[in-house]
Amino acid sequence: MDGNNKKVEEAKSDDTRAQRKACKARKGRFQPPMTSMIDVTFLLLIFFILTSSYSESEGQLPATVPMLGDGDSFVTRTVEVMATGENSNGVIYRILETDTRYHDPESLYTALEGYKSVVGKGWKEHVTITIYPRYNVCWGYAIEAYNQAIRAGYEKVSWASIK
Repeated sequence: MDGNNKKVEEAKSDDTRAQRKACKARKGRFQPPMTSMIDVTFLLLIFFILTSSYSESEGQLPATVPMLGDGDSFVTRTVEVMATGENSNGVIYRILETDTRYHDPESLYTALEGYKSVVGKGWKEHVTITIYPRYNVCWGYAIEAYNQAIRAGYEKVSWASIK
């Protein structure tokens, strides 16, 4: 009987070894199903294409670029907006061509309003106001300069790049 038990135990251990070997071999060759992954990828792609909105981005201000022409027929006034004071909480509006400085939006408006009479007839077609905000100025001050130019009646108001 001992001989039979030994044979049975050897058969069981051989069987167990074969199962372990087969299990190890299967673990090394496992690959996920690619078809379902590709399907999910295309479904997500279609979802994002259909749900994305193609509207104009916010924050775009309507502005015109000065047109090229001969120097006599086009006049440009550049309003430089500079930050002053501690933490850049103050502002100076400076018209570069005349080197005049204004400390509040009302006085800038008055200066821009008065400049129309200097140019004379056809000032709307020939005068371009360029807003040049300095790098450290609060954006609200630059918008205020833009608002004062529009309030004074200028139609060609543009922005210079921030330096």
